Amino acid sequence: MGNLILCRSPKKARSYYSEKLGIHLYSAEELCYYIYNNLMLIDDSFVDERLFNFLENLGYGQLIEKLKKWKDDSTVWELMLVILQDIHYYSTKELDAFKDEAIRISREGYEGVYKEKADYLVGIGRIYDAIRMYDQLLSAKDMDNNAIKADILCSKGKALTRLFAYADALTCYVSAYELTGDTGLLRSIYMLKKIDGSLRIPFELIKTALADEYDALTAKWDDEFESVKAQIAQKAPVVDIAGLMQKDSRKRKEGFLDIISDWKNEYKRNQS
Repeated sequence: MGNLILCRSPKKARSYYSEKLGIHLYSAEELCYYIYNNLMLIDDSFVDERLFNFLENLGYGQLIEKLKKWKDDSTVWELMLVILQDIHYYSTKELDAFKDEAIRISREGYEGVYKEKADYLVGIGRIYDAIRMYDQLLSAKDMDNNAIKADILCSKGKALTRLFAYADALTCYVSAYELTGDTGLLRSIYMLKKIDGSLRIPFELIKTALADEYDALTAKWDDEFESVKAQIAQKAPVVDIAGLMQKDSRKRKEGFLDIISDWKNEYKRNQS
């Protein structure tokens, strides 16, 4: 789970596997942690036989009965609150905060919740899943609000940038600008050109939109780009190939296998 979780119940051999995060849950406390910290990933399909089997294995028969009884007449967030309350892992204050967040999400409306879920998926590295959700929103027949559509296009552009799909990201930002005329989007367009010099961006559009501010703003953006690039260079993980080559054949092979395994796992997380 990436954190140390104090579990009162013994670890069970039969786990619950979360495809969305690619992790196994082994205890009731881990289930609570998953629900509490990944609310945006929970939907109606979560409360199913697989969850019931997992809870039964942990000895929560009465909880299963409650969930089955109330499933058809409750929202998924109300059911999650039932699970959290019955397992008693979180305090009353924490449960109140969970309830407030669930209410906020439920009031957002379909478009708001769906986009927030997609943004959340980007945050945890599920880029392709997020892009599919953005596309579903953009293709909705009732999507006629230009401001909302532009916001979705910007989010999709950011996601595509993380996949190094700069040309597609540029298309998103230009489309968003054409919908709203928001000059703030010109910065994103300009930065993409800094990242990928082969991109054909509408410089004349930028110059016309910024007018007298063009020179000052582009100089500022150049400085910001160089600053970010320097920060990334300092923080980026470095694969010490040279160091591995100095080790004996067994350790060298193990080191390369670990690197390849990490790359494979990252690729699978982004592809699923």
